[in-house]
This record gives sequence, structure tokens and C-alpha cells, in this order.
Amino acid sequence: MRSTIVTGALLAALALTLAACGGGGEAAGEEPAATAPASTQAAATAASSEPAPAAAGEISPDQATLTALVLSWYRDADPAVCERMTDRFLEFGWQQTGDQGRQACRQGVGNAEPVEDVVVATPEIVEDSATLEVSYTLNGQQQVDSLRFVRGDTGWLIDHATRVD
Repeated sequence: MRSTIVTGALLAALALTLAACGGGGEAAGEEPAATAPASTQAAATAASSEPAPAAAGEISPDQATLTALVLSWYRDADPAVCERMTDRFLEFGWQQTGDQGRQACRQGVGNAEPVEDVVVATPEIVEDSATLEVSYTLNGQQQVDSLRFVRGDTGWLIDHATRVD
């Protein structure tokens, strides 16, 4: 069963302050995206051009970028991840877009504590979109989220998050 997670709630969950970031519970719509720390932003920028195909058993530069982005969000609770979110995701989570949405996101993520036991599955990339699942422990409970990304002018952006039960 899949239920959509509130964008702000997902980020807030990282900080264990779910309600502080824009709500909790289930949402009927899709959710926006997230951003990574400076090192991940550099990787995202570097990987935004067409990557060379990965050899069997290796991950591509885009897959590495997406994995680093998710780790920055979930494991590190890095407020810079808010720069890597679509406006749609920001609007859903914080009822604001653009700079105001990113500021609200940074405040929520900045107050968050990282979750534990973060495991990121290998991203599946099709042209300018990607999906992956991330598992983690929050408040002693194992959880899994499905994330969708879109490639924008500045690299990969988190565009949707769904809780997988």
C-alpha cells in the first residue's frame, strides 16, 4: 500500500519535528523535492550533463548524485537540500514557493535530527526523471519512502515523495 507523505512532513521527520515543517499525515496530491549539501550540489551540477553509460555493477554519475542527494536529506538533515526541491514540492510541504519556500524548508530541516539506518536503493533513471526507494529508521520504526526526481536546468530535483507501507 502506498500513501503520499506530506513533503514537509518527510523533511520534518528527519528532524523528528514532523509538524513543524508544514503538516503531517497523508496527502492526496504529489509532493515536491529536496536539495543536497554543497558537495552534493557540486556533484549534481557536474552530473547534470549527459553521463557516460555505467559498466555492469557500477553506478552512473547521475545515480551517484541522486544517492548523495538522498543521503544529505535523510541521513544528514542538511538544510541545503531545500535548494534541490521543485517549487511544487515546496508549495505542498510549506505552502510557499521560491525563496520563501526554500527558507521555510531550511528552517524545518535545520531543526531536524537525522534519521538512522538509511539505505538508498539504486536509482532508476529514464531520460529526465528518476525514482528510487529509501529505507530508514524513525522513532524505532523501519520505514520506506519512494522518491521521484526530475532533471532541471540546475541538475536533479526532488519532486515527489510517497510512503511505502
